[in-house]
Amino acid sequence: MQQRVDLNCDLGETDLSPNLDRDGEILRYVSSINIACGVHAGNEKIMRALIRMAGPRKIAIGAHPSYPDRSNFGRQSMEMSSHDLTKLLVEQIGALRTIGVEEGFPVGYVKPHGALYNAACDDRAIAQTIALAVREIDPGLRLMGLSGSFLLEEGNRLGLTTISEVFADRQYHRDGQLVSRSKPNAVLHDGDEIIHRLLKMLEHQTVRSIEGDEVSIQPDSICIHSDTPGALAIAKQINESLRKHGIEVGAQAGSLFHS
Repeated sequence: MQQRVDLNCDLGETDLSPNLDRDGEILRYVSSINIACGVHAGNEKIMRALIRMAGPRKIAIGAHPSYPDRSNFGRQSMEMSSHDLTKLLVEQIGALRTIGVEEGFPVGYVKPHGALYNAACDDRAIAQTIALAVREIDPGLRLMGLSGSFLLEEGNRLGLTTISEVFADRQYHRDGQLVSRSKPNAVLHDGDEIIHRLLKMLEHQTVRSIEGDEVSIQPDSICIHSDTPGALAIAKQINESLRKHGIEVGAQAGSLFHS
């Protein structure tokens, strides 16, 4: 069983300040946060508020850019040229980095959101475009992506430091890809089931696919979705269970904040 793991959560996926109360509570249990950059959700005020809450806690801050698809929460695939996608990424990541510098808590990594994340998993050209854009912005930024995906392969090939991510609350296919949210039971909601699945991931570095195969994974970081019903309770349960089993929850070294 590995002794340390990062626990990350997608936050700032709202335009309403009152929803930050929930996000602020989740910060008590995670070690990294992926902040929406104002395209699929969020805005400058929300981004700044989250950085102000996370920075003093030494929680690693990541940019969570997406396709320009606010009406579908960034979960609709879009056709974009490499040039246009690069421009979009530079704008989103740059916006969060500017706020981070102003607040004194820099952005340490990038994790794409939704349909863009999924596209980067199985489309090498899109993965390469994202990795090149991140390197262009700052080669010191880390790149977070699905374990075994093209995104991590391209990031590593281009000299970026990568963070291999797994999902305890999502179903997998035998090829290591996530089951589409449009499919029944693609997202798990039972806390006990999620914990059992997660501990197996950490002990054996495998996850059982919906087809019944054991899929090899590298769990550097575990994702929790803030928009999952009961997300706060699940985050708390995961954090407490990991610590109970002697596993430290902490951001990956090099993510700016780590012990």
